[in-house]
Amino acid sequence: MESSQGIDLVKNTSYGPENKKADVVLLSPHSGNSRQLVERLSGAFADKPDVLDDYLTIDADFGADDLAHAIAQEIAVVGGDLRVDVAQVLYERGIVDPNRVPSVAVRNVLDYGHGGLNKDFLRSIHSRTLEIVEKILGQIDETKGIFLDIHSMAPYSPVNLIGEQPGRLGAYNYPYRSRSQRGGRRFLDLITDIPGQGVIANPIILENVHAALSDNGHNFRRNNPYPKPGYPAGNIMGIRYMTKFAGLSVDFPKDQLSKGVAEDDGWDIANLEVDGNKVENIVRILAGAVIQSLKGIRA
Repeated sequence: MESSQGIDLVKNTSYGPENKKADVVLLSPHSGNSRQLVERLSGAFADKPDVLDDYLTIDADFGADDLAHAIAQEIAVVGGDLRVDVAQVLYERGIVDPNRVPSVAVRNVLDYGHGGLNKDFLRSIHSRTLEIVEKILGQIDETKGIFLDIHSMAPYSPVNLIGEQPGRLGAYNYPYRSRSQRGGRRFLDLITDIPGQGVIANPIILENVHAALSDNGHNFRRNNPYPKPGYPAGNIMGIRYMTKFAGLSVDFPKDQLSKGVAEDDGWDIANLEVDGNKVENIVRILAGAVIQSLKGIRA
């Protein structure tokens, strides 16, 4: 566990041999919901506690931590003498986003004039987090290893989305929770390109993940809905990591990991439960693709 200024930042869990550096890093930067920042920043929020709680739950990448740990365990069991590290960012990305570059990382949900809050505190938390994550990823430079950057997202693109604003988180939450505000259906997204510059994902990993998903009947797209026009790909840390290390970013609709599907009447994006069978199916596919990719990279 790495902490700074009383806030737990990153938890790194290792599977497999302890006497070597990681062959695989599974990065989960958006699933954290420790609520430590909320407690520290008490008095800086203009929204009611239940609205804030819904916002933080909706904004977190449901199931990403569960998926990362399950993939790591599978690789450690079937992959032979491989070490797999799971790097989890623990705090709420709805307050400061560890998958964004520093200039755009602080979210616009706080009343910065109250509670003794200043953005420098959040920026310092963010900066230290990036240092820790890059150090963990740096292991794979020495092992000819790979990383997967794991995310989950809303199953539908919301229409009429209001950006996060102090005192208006309820308006931000509404399009994600209301069936009447659903736009296009989202599918598993492989984030592989910088628009206008071409592929930055490792081609061997991309080929193996692409084939494994196709062979098992999983619908997926590339760079849809992210990266998207109006939000430069260069602002996303996962994309920057792919330009430095051999890896791939994957983003699942939340109902590919949850019980039920978004079309069910009772499905609520703010109250989800992990579906072990769904996760197990994805684990088998991705763990196999990672092992094949390592063989290809090291051949």
